[in-house]
Amino acid sequence: MISRTFFKARLIALPEITDGETKEKKRLGTFTLNKKYKVYDVFDNGQGFTDFLVADDEDVFHWINMNVFRSR
Repeated sequence: MISRTFFKARLIALPEITDGETKEKKRLGTFTLNKKYKVYDVFDNGQGFTDFLVADDEDVFHWINMNVFRSR
């Protein structure tokens, strides 16, 4: 069994994705700004971006880019 340490990240921007056809920005999931979310897994491709697996307010899991957890 692999031991893991869970941590929380504070969401500072609502995550959005760009629609491939219309190029419109659409909200991803149901999230609350400035709320701390439990991070279940981390993906780092080694090329400058990291994604976090978090569950939104309706307990639906999403991969969220690290930029929405950082202060600007």
